[in-house]
Amino acid sequence: MACISMVLNELEHDGWAVNQTRMWLASQWSVRHGADWHEGEQRFFAHLLDGSRAANLTGWQWTIGTGTGKPYGFSRWQVEKRAPGLCHTCTYKARCPISDWPDTPEQARPLDTPDQRLRYDATPEHTGGPTVVENTGVPAQAVWITAESLGNADPAVVANPHLPIVFVFDEPLLIELRLSSKRLVFLTETLAELADLTGRLEVHLGDPVAILTGRRVATTFAPVPGWRRRTARIKPVEFHPWPWLARPQSGSAQSFSSWRSNAGTRARRPKSRTGRLAE
Repeated sequence: MACISMVLNELEHDGWAVNQTRMWLASQWSVRHGADWHEGEQRFFAHLLDGSRAANLTGWQWTIGTGTGKPYGFSRWQVEKRAPGLCHTCTYKARCPISDWPDTPEQARPLDTPDQRLRYDATPEHTGGPTVVENTGVPAQAVWITAESLGNADPAVVANPHLPIVFVFDEPLLIELRLSSKRLVFLTETLAELADLTGRLEVHLGDPVAILTGRRVATTFAPVPGWRRRTARIKPVEFHPWPWLARPQSGSAQSFSSWRSNAGTRARRPKSRTGRLAE
């Protein structure tokens, strides 16, 4: 189909796709075809230049209906509305396989335990991170940044303008993730930009725990798998809240626009190139 071919081309060749087309592909993958959403999420994460594990996991869970009970049903009318004329170029324009609303296959049923970022709780503690700066009273020697807030707007970087900034290419994790070459190049270019802006960047390759243990670091909370396990061993002396994670709101989460309206204000975005989070 022309719509799916277009999104796949953007994803695999450009490393970028707008939010609407990401939802199309995720729905086609998991809701209509019933393929494992974890595999689709990993494919997105490997290619997207702005890939955020937190946002990516949340988006795919939302697509299959986690937190809403209503899977996102991708069909032809959405393509005709958002990409006028595209259907007329499609080989299947007269026999479109997505003309009707899809059934929900067994494989796409929502998770039993929803991701905490999709809950309706009114307290920010459910985001999993600090809501204010947490400081042990011991001065930090460096700032540890991660790919989740890679840029000069990282809160720990802003709060410690004279300390060296440390980024670790997690070698064991990179072997597991198998990120695309274009994404690795993008991360490297962004680090070069940060080095030019600050003049105080260190870049390492290896195990973050081995490299950072024993070094007093300030860091910004990252709502991603493995972060808590690593920080428990690294023992940072200063934690900063993750500013792009909005406080949970009561009300509907059945569409991004309704969630954004309930959130009230737009989440702050960093000024660096990697500030564009996957929706």
